[in-house]
Amino acid sequence: MSEAAVTRSELKDELGALEIRLREDAERRDARLHEDAERRDARLHKDAERRDALLREDAERRDARMLDHVERIRLGLSEQNEKTETTLLKEFRKWAISFESRFKANDALVVGFNERLISLEERLSDLERK
Repeated sequence: MSEAAVTRSELKDELGALEIRLREDAERRDARLHEDAERRDARLHKDAERRDALLREDAERRDARMLDHVERIRLGLSEQNEKTETTLLKEFRKWAISFESRFKANDALVVGFNERLISLEERLSDLERK
């Protein structure tokens, strides 16, 4: 029985030592896992910041290209409007010159008709008096 008691006592001691080692191993593993998790978080955060910076740069480049494109379109439309206005003014000028010459011709005819009308009115008055 004493051998069994020693064995039990040894087993208890061995079991206690094993329990302590298991706790220590578990604490070390927890510490390593915690450190690994912190390193991964830091790496992920760094990667996310880098991606955000790349996305911002890309968005800025796209915005700059879009603004440049819009400015080129605006300039093109401005030039096209100026050409259209010039063409319209030239055509209006042609019409105005044509209208003015027709008006002058009509005015000359009207003056002639007025002179003839006055002459006819005078003759009619002369005839009426006789």
